[in-house]
Amino acid sequence: MKKIITSLLFYILGGIGVSLTIKPAIGISPFDSLCLSLSQATSIKVGTINFFANIAFLTLFIILSKGKYKKKYILMILSILSFGFVINLFTYGVFKNLIIETYPMKILIFTLGILISSISVSIVLYLDVIPFSIESSCIELARVTNKSFTIFRYGVDITSVLVSLFISFAFNMPINVREGTIIALIIFPGVISFCFSYLNKHFKTLKKSED
Repeated sequence: MKKIITSLLFYILGGIGVSLTIKPAIGISPFDSLCLSLSQATSIKVGTINFFANIAFLTLFIILSKGKYKKKYILMILSILSFGFVINLFTYGVFKNLIIETYPMKILIFTLGILISSISVSIVLYLDVIPFSIESSCIELARVTNKSFTIFRYGVDITSVLVSLFISFAFNMPINVREGTIIALIIFPGVISFCFSYLNKHFKTLKKSED
C-alpha cells in the first residue's frame, strides 16, 4: 500500500510539472502538445483531454492484455483521473494568474516543469506498481506484432506532433510544437535514465518495501 500511495502522489506531482510546462507557451512534449491543441480547438480543458486520451490507451492495453491485470487497470484509472484533475487544477486555477514576462524566465519555468515531471516519472517507474497507459499499450503491441517497442513509442510521439501541428494550422490556433518540445525531448529521457539508475543504486529498500 505504501508504494501505491507514493506512486499516486508522484503521479500528481507529475501533473503539476505538466502544468508548469504549459504556462510559458514555448511548446511542450509531443503527447502533451496534442492534448493542448485538442483542448484549444474544442474548449475542453487540457487535463480532461489528457484523461480521455490516456483512457483510450488504457482500453487498448486491456484489450491486448486480455483483461489479465485487473488490479493494475484499477490503479491506472485512479492515476489517470488524478493526473488529469491536477493538470486542470493548476493550469486553470493555481497558475491562472501567473505571468511570465521574459523569455529567460519562460525557459526557466518550462525546464523546472520538465524536471518535476521527469523525476516523478522516474520514481513511478522505479516503484513499478502503476504502469503508464501509453508505454503499457506499446509494450503489448510490440508483443503481439513481434515488432520493437521503440517503433510504437516513437510512433505515438511522431503522430502526436503531426496531429498537433495539423490542428494548429487547420483551426488557426497557437503552435504547441516549438522549442520547448525540443528541450523536452532532450531533457526528459536523460533525467529519467539518471534518476532511475540513482534510485536503483541508493534506494533498494524502498522498492523492496511491502505494498
